[in-house]
Amino acid sequence: DVDEYEGPGRAAAEEGESPYFWTVNYGKQSIELNLKKDEGIQALYDLVSEADVVVENFRPGTAARLGVDYETLQEHNDDLVYCSISAFGETGPWSDRPGYDLLVQGMSGMMDVTGYPDAPPAKVGLPQTDLITAMWSAFGIVTSLYNRERTGEGERVELG
Repeated sequence: DVDEYEGPGRAAAEEGESPYFWTVNYGKQSIELNLKKDEGIQALYDLVSEADVVVENFRPGTAARLGVDYETLQEHNDDLVYCSISAFGETGPWSDRPGYDLLVQGMSGMMDVTGYPDAPPAKVGLPQTDLITAMWSAFGIVTSLYNRERTGEGERVELG
């Protein structure tokens, strides 16, 4: 309850954002672009020309349709590190399916081992698969940045 919470993020919680959201997004800046309009896509290309890393989590094929896939963005920044995250990978029978943390928790069996033995499956308290994916993405990105320092070449990191 916001009335009982006195820690960091109270103001954000009072405005409808959770303290958890506030703590993981503290100090971040964001911009919203309509990638279906020329102005939005050009603004993205301008940002990419000076970026080190781009992370996207579209379903496979969506980035290419929007003109924000690795190959296209590489034309604007040839040493870009580009990280693609999708629920079920770029290829395979489920690659076009959307996914989210709770779905993966259920499909993986994680929910079956959470909670009480004689109770129905329960979700894990934190978005475990989202956090684990973020961790592996960070490892891949940092490794690619290190490789770029040695070779001068950008690369694509894929998680799915």
